[in-house]
Amino acid sequence: MEEKGENEWILPIKEPIIASYTNDAHIASILGAYNYTQDWLMSQYILIYCRKNLKEHCWGNFYFPMTYNVRSQESCRYLRTQKIHTDTIHAMNIDIIEFVCKEIEDSNYVDIMLDPYYLRTTYCYHSEHGYHDILIYGFNRDEKIFYCADFLFSKTATYTFSEVSFEDFMKAYEKCDPNAPENYQSGLIYFYKILEKERADYVFDFQNIIHSLRAYYQCKRLENWEFYHSDDANGVAFGLEVYDMMVKYIEEIKKSEDEWINIRMFHVMLNHKRIMNERIRYLKVRYPELDDLFDPLLEKYKHIQDLCNSLTMKILKSYFAKTKIKFDDINNLLIKAKDFEQTTLKEFFDVYDTHYLNEEIH
Repeated sequence: MEEKGENEWILPIKEPIIASYTNDAHIASILGAYNYTQDWLMSQYILIYCRKNLKEHCWGNFYFPMTYNVRSQESCRYLRTQKIHTDTIHAMNIDIIEFVCKEIEDSNYVDIMLDPYYLRTTYCYHSEHGYHDILIYGFNRDEKIFYCADFLFSKTATYTFSEVSFEDFMKAYEKCDPNAPENYQSGLIYFYKILEKERADYVFDFQNIIHSLRAYYQCKRLENWEFYHSDDANGVAFGLEVYDMMVKYIEEIKKSEDEWINIRMFHVMLNHKRIMNERIRYLKVRYPELDDLFDPLLEKYKHIQDLCNSLTMKILKSYFAKTKIKFDDINNLLIKAKDFEQTTLKEFFDVYDTHYLNEEIH
């Protein structure tokens, strides 16, 4: 923890390695500030999934065992997660500003839902009502500000660090209806505290990475999905099959003559490649004896990331330039990226299964 003065506290924070959704960005920005948590980060965010009908429900994300029921941070042993409902805060007549400050002094990052319409440092200020969870990682009582992180502080929707005055915070907090359907935290305030490495009791498992990567390559859902999501098992695509669902989505948009593409899945796919490259670099450092396995994989995933970045840029440039989207170009790139990644992983597992499958790698 960093303490700048008697009335200013700032908890460690870092630009997140993954920022497809607010929740992922918040957790990655916290964990990224602590070097010893990288073994957990590099073991997650491998398998992705999406709805098979993206036009009807454009949703997909990184897989966690209880994706709909429990947020990803609650499966991280380096974080102690607590939560309290805003109704409890109101019932106990608690000063929310002082409460948040005390939590930060106790080394808790605060994830709270606000209406950005009232936050003058966001692009929604006095233009758009809504609900968004903002991460608070510090405060200054003298200047009466919180130090925060979110996508709403940048016109390009980039995850950014900014300041929010206590006055604006109170308005944005009080205007949030905990029972509104758009309030996806359902009135809960989350608190995250980093545990020391010795207390976390997390054991890095190389085979877990291989198992998840193989599931991604083979388009398999992991076992836990059957326990928690059996009701929608047939409506969800996993791994490389997500590319196919994105191609289908673009074809349906083209047929409908709609000029708007929900770019959400394209961001998920790009973030998947970014963290894949970081993961390979991490494994190269941890296992220098496996360079023949990871060197070619890294070079090829750099190219896959470039392809996915081109996809996102094509769509965004069309929006900014107000030009027609070239749907066929997008689908050709999607097909090219999938074919290249599929071939890359086939070659990787051919080498791994031939030379390393039965070796003990810790």
